[in-house]
Amino acid sequence: MDLLYEVYTAAGAPSLNQVAADIGEDDTLAGAPGRDSIRRCIGDSGVPAQQADAVAVAMVLARRAWWNADDLDSRVTDLWVKARLAAPPGKPLAEVTDPFTLEVHQAITLDLPGSARDLPVLPVYVKRGHDARLRTLVEEVADGASRLVVLTGGSSTGKTRACWEVLHHLPDGWRLRHPYDPPAPRPPSRSSSSSRRAPWSGSTKPSTPAHRL
Repeated sequence: MDLLYEVYTAAGAPSLNQVAADIGEDDTLAGAPGRDSIRRCIGDSGVPAQQADAVAVAMVLARRAWWNADDLDSRVTDLWVKARLAAPPGKPLAEVTDPFTLEVHQAITLDLPGSARDLPVLPVYVKRGHDARLRTLVEEVADGASRLVVLTGGSSTGKTRACWEVLHHLPDGWRLRHPYDPPAPRPPSRSSSSSRRAPWSGSTKPSTPAHRL
């Protein structure tokens, strides 16, 4: 949340261990976030999962920064509630079921009577070396990391299909943001957005060389 990062900076950017120690010494706080949760509260653009954790971090940072703790408590709580009520951008992955809307190529079929009967929407996928690398990156993202991945290769080599396959390894609650989707109305602050988003872009023509997978 922007506000938490602001008070964190005003407090002199204490270490995660220092913030965690301050929280542990205060029995009046409802939240008791660990180091990873504290890091996400301060540095991530998304909304903290637990309101109590966000407030706990805000309280100990307010004291270090000599801010009004009660006022900050109210502001953080208000921002958290508004962000949770705001419609997040993108589409839930559970509803992303048509690969062709994401520009996955359709399989070539023979124009013969009965040639396409009982065939799946997509042919069986054969994994290659880059699929393991994509799966690893997705697991890192699911654990809280932020990654931007560009898959390069020649025409019709399976780039979009590879992204489609790995997309479904993201956990429940994630959303897909496609550039063709209309933007969802939301407050301008980054604190109101969800961090569990997978932006999707189709074919591009890079102006600089890229490593090929």
